[in-house]
Amino acid sequence: MAGHSHAKNVAGKKNAMDKKRAKVFMKIAKIITVAVKEGSSNNPDFNPRLRLALKMAQNANVPKDIIKKAIETKIDPNEKVETIVYEGYLDGVAIIVLAHTCNKNKTAPEIRYIFSRANGSIAEPNSVVFMFNKISKVECEVPKDKEEDFLLDSASIGALDVSGNIAKFSVDMHNQAQVELEKNWPIIFAGITYEPNTCATKGSLEAVEALIEKLEENESVEACWHNYSDN
Repeated sequence: MAGHSHAKNVAGKKNAMDKKRAKVFMKIAKIITVAVKEGSSNNPDFNPRLRLALKMAQNANVPKDIIKKAIETKIDPNEKVETIVYEGYLDGVAIIVLAHTCNKNKTAPEIRYIFSRANGSIAEPNSVVFMFNKISKVECEVPKDKEEDFLLDSASIGALDVSGNIAKFSVDMHNQAQVELEKNWPIIFAGITYEPNTCATKGSLEAVEALIEKLEENESVEACWHNYSDN
């Protein structure tokens, strides 16, 4: 029984890691797709944002078939990619959804439907976002014995906070931070993130995570954040 229990625990941890890895792959694939559409080019030589996204994918070991599919996104010169932040609630927990879409009249009802299916609701613009701080986060491949060097490099280009291999910057420093850090540290992930400054202690973390999982399955959604805390 003990051996069986151990094997089950190992399998459970592996499944959790695989799920986390798949989520990272999906998020980076969406970043590549957006870079292609916004830069109107799937050639990294002429699309700096795509070039950085591909480096990010390579450093995170994203499978080549996923990268290929993302980079072969069809480009319509008449399409304009819009970045939209949707705000909502689930049982008093505030949720932010970051999406990139060429058709907000299609995406908005889809997001609203996902919320309603989970018994949540879309909120009015700016009624949730004030509960979060919007920052740029850059996560790099940094050996443990080089974390101090990474801290000094990050601080020299204006990092607001550095912890281990993650550096946080103001949003307007996002692109510059990626370029500067990439010179010495392979970027695993870089993106805009929302960190809660007000926490909700009611509701269910499991329900919130289930809702976010459904939201992130939507092709237009890049990432979601919530302010639930059990403390």
